[in-house]
Amino acid sequence: MNPYDEILLPQYSEIDILRPGCASGVAVGGWLEAVHNTYRTPYFPYNRDIILFLEAIDTELNKINMILQSMRIAGMFNNVRGLIIGKLTNCDKKEYFDCSPAFDSIVMDACYGYDFPVIKNVDYRKKNK
Repeated sequence: MNPYDEILLPQYSEIDILRPGCASGVAVGGWLEAVHNTYRTPYFPYNRDIILFLEAIDTELNKINMILQSMRIAGMFNNVRGLIIGKLTNCDKKEYFDCSPAFDSIVMDACYGYDFPVIKNVDYRKKNK
């Protein structure tokens, strides 16, 4: 059995696959703005293949778009081998509701030119016992 045939993360809800594939690397991630702020610091794992985990809370889509494009322009995706996006919490279109693209388009535009797999809607919550 191929170890990549099943998703090893606990699945509490439906996971959406934006770009299929397999990846391996060091897990790096967290809150979108915090991860963005660690780039170009000694705390970001340069020269390592990484699986990037991102989540956002109370962040409007236009701001998510700006942050992801900033990460792309800075070269932050160069060592990314896979992107896992958690459930967005209260990240609805608000101020720019009439001109913001859909979230999937925002993510895939930021990943343009890269071929790593991308999944979203991953529930990071711990299961209550």
